[in-house]
Amino acid sequence: MSSLKQVFSLPVTSIILARIIYAVNWFNISSIFYLILDDFRQDVSMLGLVTSGFLIGIGLFQIPAGILSAKYDAKFMIFFGTMLLSISSLLSGFGSELYQMAILRVLVGVGMAFFFGPSVILISKYLGKGSSGLGVGILNSAHSLGGIIGIFGWIIIAEALGWRTSLVISGTLGILSGFFLLYALQIKYYDRTSNLSSHSFKEKVFIFFRFFNLNRENRDQKG
Repeated sequence: MSSLKQVFSLPVTSIILARIIYAVNWFNISSIFYLILDDFRQDVSMLGLVTSGFLIGIGLFQIPAGILSAKYDAKFMIFFGTMLLSISSLLSGFGSELYQMAILRVLVGVGMAFFFGPSVILISKYLGKGSSGLGVGILNSAHSLGGIIGIFGWIIIAEALGWRTSLVISGTLGILSGFFLLYALQIKYYDRTSNLSSHSFKEKVFIFFRFFNLNRENRDQKG
C-alpha cells in the first residue's frame, strides 16, 4: 500500500477526524467565555477555575495515559479517551454552576490525555514502518484545523443557538467520532510492523460499557 493510500485508509481517517473534533472541544470554550460569564453572572477571574481544571486534567494524566497506551491496547485507550472527553464536553452544556463546569473540564482534559498517546502510536502503526514523523505531522495539522474551527466556528454557533447548545453539539460530534473509531479500528489491518486484531478491542469495549451499566444499576438500587 502506498503512503498516499495509507493516509486515506479508514483507520487513519477515523483517527484524523477524531483529532479534529478533539481540538474543537479543546478550543471552543475559550471563544464562548464571555457568554458563560454573562449567564452565570460571575467575575472574569472565576473562569480561571475552568481553565485550570482542564490543564490539571490533561497535565497530570498525559504521562500515565502514554504509559498505559504503550503497555495495553492503544485502540481501547483512544476510544475511552474520545468518549470521556466528548461526554464531559456535552455535559458541560447542562452545568448549572461554574464549579460543575470546572470539574467537567478536568474530565475533558483527562480524556484528551488518554487520546493523545494512543493516537500517535496507532497512526504510526497504520502508516507503516518509518512513518512516525508523517503521523505526528498529520495529527498536528488536524489539531490546528480543529482549533481554527473551535475558535472561529463555535462563536458563530454559540451566538446563533446559545453557548450551551454549542457545547452539546461539539460533545455529540465527539461521541460520533468515537463510534467511528470503534468501527474503523476493528478492521483487521496488516502491515510490516504489526497485525492489529480486533478481538481484544471488542472485548474491552464490552467491558467498558458493562462497567458503566453496572455503576448505573448500583446507583438505582441505592436510590
